[in-house]
Amino acid sequence: MSSTQKRPLPSLISVVSLSIASWFVLVPMVNSIKLPFGDRYNDIISAASVKNISPYTDYLKFFTLLLIPALVAAIILTLKHQFFDRVISILTSKLSQILLFKAIVPVLLGYWIIYNGFIDAKNWGVPDWGSPVTDTFHEGEFLGLLPNFLDQEKPFLNTFFIHGFGLDALPSILAHQLAWQDNVIALTRFFYLCESAIAVFTCLWILWEIVGSVQLKVDRTKVFIISAILYCFIANILFKVYGGRDALFLIQIALTLRFFRLTVNRDRFPKARVLFLSFLVGISLPIGFLHTYDRAAYFIVVYLCVSVLSIALGKQVLIFWMGGSAIGLTLSSGLIVSILGWDQFSEILGQVSYWSKYGKYLAFLPFSSIELTYVSFLDWWPILFLSSVLVYLVWDYASRNFSPSFWTDNALTIILLVASLTYMRILIDRSPGMGVFAALPASFLFAYLLLKTYNYHVENRGFNLAKKTSLQCLLTLSLVGIIIAEPGFNIFEGTRQIGKLYQSLWVSDAELLVEGYQEAFNELQPEVDRQSCFYTLTSEGLWYYLFDKPSCSKINYTYYVRPKKMQESVVRELQDRHPNIVLLTNAMWSNKIDGIPIADSASLIYQYIITHYEPYRLIASHWFWKKRDKPITFVPQKLTSVGNIDTLCSSPEKCEALNESSQLKIKAKHNNLLKGFALSPQQNRPADAVYLSYGKDDQLIAVTSVQSDTHWELPIPAKSLPRERGIFKVWGYDSSQGKLMQIGSDLQFKIQD
Repeated sequence: MSSTQKRPLPSLISVVSLSIASWFVLVPMVNSIKLPFGDRYNDIISAASVKNISPYTDYLKFFTLLLIPALVAAIILTLKHQFFDRVISILTSKLSQILLFKAIVPVLLGYWIIYNGFIDAKNWGVPDWGSPVTDTFHEGEFLGLLPNFLDQEKPFLNTFFIHGFGLDALPSILAHQLAWQDNVIALTRFFYLCESAIAVFTCLWILWEIVGSVQLKVDRTKVFIISAILYCFIANILFKVYGGRDALFLIQIALTLRFFRLTVNRDRFPKARVLFLSFLVGISLPIGFLHTYDRAAYFIVVYLCVSVLSIALGKQVLIFWMGGSAIGLTLSSGLIVSILGWDQFSEILGQVSYWSKYGKYLAFLPFSSIELTYVSFLDWWPILFLSSVLVYLVWDYASRNFSPSFWTDNALTIILLVASLTYMRILIDRSPGMGVFAALPASFLFAYLLLKTYNYHVENRGFNLAKKTSLQCLLTLSLVGIIIAEPGFNIFEGTRQIGKLYQSLWVSDAELLVEGYQEAFNELQPEVDRQSCFYTLTSEGLWYYLFDKPSCSKINYTYYVRPKKMQESVVRELQDRHPNIVLLTNAMWSNKIDGIPIADSASLIYQYIITHYEPYRLIASHWFWKKRDKPITFVPQKLTSVGNIDTLCSSPEKCEALNESSQLKIKAKHNNLLKGFALSPQQNRPADAVYLSYGKDDQLIAVTSVQSDTHWELPIPAKSLPRERGIFKVWGYDSSQGKLMQIGSDLQFKIQD
């Protein structure tokens, strides 16, 4: 028998820890490896030769990563086992006590807030700092209402908010007051993203309350730091913060969690502090509707459910929750009404009613099918998770024989579950790709239940994982790896971005405008200045800001005016204020959101404009129209000299030639196009526009510009037309005579679903 003592087999945790540690050292070096392509095959033109990289580069990288960890293990195994454990223990304790928990992590979390609040903001409609305003729809939402608040005595009466005053108007108002060199757009971005940064910071506050609510035996600060690092890493993978619109909602959730954390499972609690927390919640209820309509409504549901829950938690909790919040609600409501007046406050409530009634119909997209793909998983995982939590609560309640202790033990679970279920409206109303946004409250619930599970199944059963050296090493190395991988923890890049952010605050508005917008503004500003208001059907708030004119209609975004009675209201406002110049269309995607053109979604407004206005200026892609001096004249002669209709397309790949006897079969779900050419017979040039009329009364329903080679493509707004047989006519427009001359024959058609 050999006298050599056998060394015990290494644990799985030790093996993984060693591999990860080796890779931390190797990866930066391996990434820099680049073998030259060489001269042997210099006649080959390929990506490798162009970039001068030898194919053997990857072989070298592969074997380096494969073999070096094993070599390190062989060296370590020649040392005493106790020495290896001692080294790991010293490194782990020093790293956790000195670096992670006292110095680096607070800085990293600060940079994560800055990164997610200010730098990585594309999901919130703000491009990279200093870049031009390319998303004139979303950026216009918090720029376009500024003119309403500069000149009106009671702006809330004549301003229709898309989200709420705190999101749509407050950033631009602050920017306007503080701008120093025509840099309102840059400052508006900054203040808008300040709200986003507040939302991101509040996520960490909520996580702090969650960690504090679980009675863990280990140090609370260390658990929070580990949880925060993991939470920051998973953010933008399984869930996302939805920007500034979440700021107040998250603060309300944090206050609520803190209230119940201090009251539940305690014989005595700090009464003054608890009363103050409920008071703050009450104050926030009406303020929420000033900030963001939908999030305020979400929290009202949470508040009502929590109020019912407080009944089951005992008389003291009920009195402090309902009493403090009622006082705050009364004072806050009274203060708002005294400042704004009842007429403006009631207008806000009326807008909340409009959105609650029509909002889901304006932007609804059906839920996509559930598949075993990552993209699909992002949508359905929060639903599966919340369903499982609900099953657990029902089961737990029944297993306790309906004991009141159920409500005390599961109070925070129920609060976070209600918040998560309410917030899922984001996914339900506009499903594809929205799962990561709708999962935000669910991520807090998941973190809370994970910590409770650890507390119950690990700590309460006598396991002391904190004393396992190999596990400490693995956890520390994993956290270091996460810190390296998470962009929001990159202090060096973050510092550079902060400098770039600071410099961008000085960028003037003119530098941030896309060329076509600047050109149109320069050319038309003198004429628009003579108007009291402006209107665009393109749903771009940027135009109202550029021309410094309020919208001629209370609702400045045509996209949100879908109900017929609201369209009729907008038409009446346009008739009353009769702006001389309006913007009909341009190349911006907001002309056709979700594949629905404005000619269909707001047909009454669109038809009013093309009937009472005429083409005026086409600057870049921006087609401005001018009010008619006299009614339009129809010339119904079928003149082949003024043009022809030759093609009907239901898709780019499916087109058919037309003739005089053609019967058009049109499916409303398709984007149907008529094609042809059109001339102005008086001047032998392209016609000024081509119109489409519907029915025997020649109701104008669509219009398009004509290309320089006389060809045109005219969309058919079939989605807004009756499902029946009818007649289309195509007309060429001559602005010099103010006449519409029919092109080709009448087109018999039938629209089908």
